[in-house]
Amino acid sequence: MKSKVLPIIYCQFVFALSVFSQTESAKQIDAFGELNCEDILSRSDNLLNELNKNPTSTAYIIFYEGKHFKYSHNKKTQKSESKLVNPRRGEARNKAEAIRLYLTKWRKFSKERLILIDGGYRANYGVELWIAPLDAQQPKASPDLEEKDVKFRKGKAPKIADCQGFYSSI
Repeated sequence: MKSKVLPIIYCQFVFALSVFSQTESAKQIDAFGELNCEDILSRSDNLLNELNKNPTSTAYIIFYEGKHFKYSHNKKTQKSESKLVNPRRGEARNKAEAIRLYLTKWRKFSKERLILIDGGYRANYGVELWIAPLDAQQPKASPDLEEKDVKFRKGKAPKIADCQGFYSSI
């Protein structure tokens, strides 16, 4: 009887230890593609609100290079038009840097608690906003294309846009 009870108690102990030693995992707060400045600021503020609820957590911005919409105004027809275009190298990073700029420069969020992750390539440009508790692993990117499958436009990526700087100067 004694030899059958000991393995059961040991298994229960190991199970309990594994449950208590597990840390919380990273949590995705938002995911989006091409947005205007107002929407980027709003979503960045939502991320900041979540971070304020969890003062020891870290924010992760995962960005994916991919096609995005280019907007223009047709003077003849007086209509706005958009078309899907190939990215320029570094364009997704600069858009993610704009989010980091807003959070650190204008919202005074700590640079040490904000990490950018190059997620690789997807069919369309995208950003994921995550928070992770102190002991959690950083979130993993989920690209769906390899670099060889992406066609890039010529030229340099647009500069980092300071959306808040634009609005504060109006």
